[in-house]
Order: sequence, then structure tokens, then C-alpha cells
Amino acid sequence: MAGDAGWALLAVLAVVTELVARRRRGVPPPVGHFGALVARRLPGRLLLLTLWCLTGLHLFARATAHA
Repeated sequence: MAGDAGWALLAVLAVVTELVARRRRGVPPPVGHFGALVARRLPGRLLLLTLWCLTGLHLFARATAHA
């Protein structure tokens, strides 16, 4: 239960940060610009791929553990 609340809080913070970034030019940049900046080089692409796989694996494991 607390874990779900934490994930929901994280999602809300991400949306608020994105909205603030789009309203004001400056810090922090929108998520798309940050992703493009990170994905320009191979180490950044590998990091994004690893994070994406770990997130997917975690969510898949949680979804199948309750079945």
C-alpha cells in the first residue's frame, strides 16, 4: 500500500515538474529535452535502456506475482 502511494506521488511530482518546465523557460527543462540530451551519446542510451528494462521487469514481476 505504501509502495503504491510512493509511486503515485512520484508520478504526480513528474507531471508537476513537467508543467512548471513548460510554463517557464529555464530550470528544469522539459522531460523530452532532457531525454534527448541524455540519448545523444551511447552511454546515455545504454543507461536509458537499462532503466527502462528494470522498470518493465519490476512492473511485470509485480503484475504476475498477484495472479
